[in-house]
Amino acid sequence: MANALNNKGCDLGSLHRYEEALAVNNDLITRFGNSQDQDIQEDVANALFNKGCDLYNLHRIGQARAEWEELVYRFKDNPDVDIQKSVKDARHNLLVKRNF
Repeated sequence: MANALNNKGCDLGSLHRYEEALAVNNDLITRFGNSQDQDIQEDVANALFNKGCDLYNLHRIGQARAEWEELVYRFKDNPDVDIQKSVKDARHNLLVKRNF
């Protein structure tokens, strides 16, 4: 279920349907945010990253940065390679995407 929501959020974002993508990402984070399952944690990390991107595309930069900061904070010590890629991408966006 988490993976399906993650894919749906990504698809909506790629279609520039950012508000709908935000709703899906919020649902995923709310439902599965506390899971200890490594695969589900990967989906949560992706949802946090994508949520930041969707907010950024909606010109809600402060909120976007808060999502990327949350991702880094929650997952910085997670040993999973895919999760660390999301952490790295979030750190990059925090450095680069300051405003329009």
